[in-house]
Amino acid sequence: MPRYIGYKTALQKHGLVFNDRLVKECKVATEEEGYEFALQYMKMKSKPDGIFAVNDETAIGVLAALRKLNIRVPQDVGVVGFSNTKASLYMQPSLTSIEQFGFDIGKVATEVLIELINTKTDTAELMHRKTLLEPKLFIRESSMRVPKSN
Repeated sequence: MPRYIGYKTALQKHGLVFNDRLVKECKVATEEEGYEFALQYMKMKSKPDGIFAVNDETAIGVLAALRKLNIRVPQDVGVVGFSNTKASLYMQPSLTSIEQFGFDIGKVATEVLIELINTKTDTAELMHRKTLLEPKLFIRESSMRVPKSN
Protein backbone atom coordinates (compact mmCIF):
# COMPACT_ATOMS: atom_id res chain seq x y z
CA MET A 1 0.00 0.00 0.00
CA PRO A 2 2.79 2.55 0.70
CA ARG A 3 4.06 2.28 -2.91
CA TYR A 4 0.53 2.85 -4.21
CA ILE A 5 0.14 5.95 -2.02
CA GLY A 6 3.60 7.16 -3.08
CA TYR A 7 2.64 6.68 -6.74
CA LYS A 8 -0.55 8.72 -6.35
CA THR A 9 1.25 11.42 -4.35
CA ALA A 10 4.02 11.74 -6.96
CA LEU A 11 1.49 12.06 -9.78
CA GLN A 12 -0.36 14.78 -7.88
CA LYS A 13 2.89 16.61 -7.04
CA HIS A 14 3.77 16.75 -10.74
CA GLY A 15 0.29 17.76 -11.91
CA LEU A 16 -0.51 14.40 -13.50
CA VAL A 17 -3.92 12.74 -13.36
CA PHE A 18 -4.31 9.40 -11.57
CA ASN A 19 -5.88 6.72 -13.77
CA ASP A 20 -6.90 3.58 -11.86
CA ARG A 21 -6.95 1.57 -15.12
CA LEU A 22 -3.16 1.87 -15.14
CA VAL A 23 -2.77 0.21 -11.73
CA LYS A 24 -2.86 -3.57 -11.37
CA GLU A 25 -2.85 -5.25 -7.96
CA CYS A 26 -0.43 -8.15 -7.69
CA LYS A 27 -1.66 -11.09 -5.64
CA VAL A 28 1.78 -12.69 -5.27
CA ALA A 29 4.07 -10.30 -7.24
CA THR A 30 5.53 -12.94 -9.52
CA GLU A 31 7.15 -12.94 -12.92
CA GLU A 32 3.97 -14.50 -14.32
CA GLU A 33 1.81 -11.64 -13.02
CA GLY A 34 4.13 -9.08 -14.58
CA TYR A 35 3.94 -10.95 -17.88
CA GLU A 36 0.13 -11.08 -17.86
CA PHE A 37 -0.24 -7.45 -16.78
CA ALA A 38 2.10 -6.27 -19.55
CA LEU A 39 0.07 -8.20 -22.14
CA GLN A 40 -3.09 -6.48 -20.81
CA TYR A 41 -1.47 -3.03 -20.91
CA MET A 42 -0.31 -3.50 -24.49
CA LYS A 43 -3.89 -4.33 -25.59
CA MET A 44 -5.11 -0.93 -24.36
CA LYS A 45 -6.08 1.68 -26.93
CA SER A 46 -3.78 4.20 -25.25
CA LYS A 47 -0.71 2.13 -24.36
CA PRO A 48 1.59 3.20 -21.54
CA ASP A 49 5.10 4.38 -22.38
CA GLY A 50 6.44 3.20 -19.02
CA ILE A 51 5.73 0.47 -16.50
CA PHE A 52 6.74 0.57 -12.83
CA ALA A 53 6.58 -2.88 -11.27
CA VAL A 54 6.15 -3.67 -7.58
CA ASN A 55 9.41 -5.67 -7.58
CA ASP A 56 12.16 -6.83 -9.92
CA GLU A 57 10.62 -10.28 -10.40
CA THR A 58 7.41 -8.73 -11.71
CA ALA A 59 9.42 -6.34 -13.91
CA ILE A 60 11.28 -9.31 -15.41
CA GLY A 61 7.89 -10.75 -16.42
CA VAL A 62 7.01 -7.39 -17.97
CA LEU A 63 10.25 -7.44 -19.99
CA ALA A 64 9.50 -10.98 -21.20
CA ALA A 65 6.01 -9.99 -22.40
CA LEU A 66 7.30 -6.89 -24.18
CA ARG A 67 9.99 -9.00 -25.87
CA LYS A 68 7.31 -11.49 -27.03
CA LEU A 69 5.27 -8.61 -28.48
CA ASN A 70 8.37 -7.14 -30.21
CA ILE A 71 8.03 -3.94 -28.21
CA ARG A 72 11.37 -2.21 -27.80
CA VAL A 73 12.62 -1.39 -24.30
CA PRO A 74 13.26 1.45 -23.54
CA GLN A 75 12.51 3.08 -26.91
CA ASP A 76 8.79 2.24 -26.86
CA VAL A 77 8.21 1.37 -23.19
CA GLY A 78 10.46 2.03 -20.21
CA VAL A 79 10.47 -0.49 -17.36
CA VAL A 80 11.41 0.04 -13.70
CA GLY A 81 11.49 -2.54 -10.92
CA PHE A 82 11.83 -2.34 -7.17
CA SER A 83 14.35 -4.28 -5.04
CA ASN A 84 17.57 -4.00 -7.05
CA THR A 85 18.11 -7.75 -7.12
CA LYS A 86 21.19 -9.25 -8.78
CA ALA A 87 18.94 -10.44 -11.63
CA SER A 88 18.24 -6.81 -12.55
CA LEU A 89 21.87 -6.45 -13.66
CA TYR A 90 21.80 -9.45 -15.97
CA MET A 91 18.56 -8.78 -17.85
CA GLN A 92 18.64 -7.64 -21.44
CA PRO A 93 18.23 -4.73 -21.25
CA SER A 94 19.52 -4.30 -17.70
CA LEU A 95 16.68 -3.31 -15.39
CA THR A 96 16.35 0.10 -13.76
CA SER A 97 15.48 -0.57 -10.14
CA ILE A 98 15.00 1.06 -6.77
CA GLU A 99 17.04 -0.29 -3.85
CA GLN A 100 14.99 -0.56 -0.69
CA PHE A 101 17.85 -1.64 1.61
CA GLY A 102 16.03 -4.58 3.21
CA PHE A 103 19.05 -5.47 5.37
CA ASP A 104 19.06 -1.98 6.89
CA ILE A 105 15.30 -2.11 7.49
CA GLY A 106 15.77 -5.37 9.38
CA LYS A 107 18.68 -3.92 11.35
CA VAL A 108 16.67 -0.88 12.49
CA ALA A 109 13.68 -3.06 13.41
CA THR A 110 15.92 -5.36 15.45
CA GLU A 111 17.50 -2.42 17.27
CA VAL A 112 14.05 -1.14 18.24
CA LEU A 113 13.05 -4.61 19.43
CA ILE A 114 16.21 -4.95 21.54
CA GLU A 115 15.61 -1.50 23.02
CA LEU A 116 12.06 -2.57 23.94
CA ILE A 117 13.35 -5.72 25.62
CA ASN A 118 16.30 -4.16 27.47
CA THR A 119 14.88 -0.86 28.67
CA LYS A 120 11.79 0.54 30.21
CA THR A 121 11.31 2.85 27.23
CA ASP A 122 7.71 3.79 26.64
CA THR A 123 6.37 1.36 24.05
CA ALA A 124 4.15 4.03 22.47
CA GLU A 125 7.19 6.29 21.98
CA LEU A 126 9.13 3.55 20.19
CA MET A 127 6.16 2.49 18.10
CA HIS A 128 5.76 6.04 16.79
CA ARG A 129 9.46 6.74 16.20
CA LYS A 130 10.11 7.31 12.53
CA THR A 131 13.30 6.26 10.82
CA LEU A 132 13.78 7.21 7.19
CA LEU A 133 15.98 5.01 5.05
CA GLU A 134 16.31 6.79 1.73
CA PRO A 135 15.82 4.46 -1.25
CA LYS A 136 18.27 4.70 -4.15
CA LEU A 137 17.40 4.65 -7.84
CA PHE A 138 19.76 2.66 -10.08
CA ILE A 139 19.16 3.88 -13.62
CA ARG A 140 19.96 1.20 -16.18
CA GLU A 141 19.16 0.44 -19.81
CA SER A 142 15.45 -0.40 -19.38
CA SER A 143 14.58 3.26 -18.80
CA MET A 144 17.36 5.14 -20.64
CA ARG A 145 15.53 6.83 -23.48
CA VAL A 146 17.37 8.93 -25.97
CA PRO A 147 15.43 12.15 -26.58
CA LYS A 148 13.76 12.27 -29.98
CA SER A 149 15.29 14.78 -32.37
CA ASN A 150 12.99 17.17 -34.23
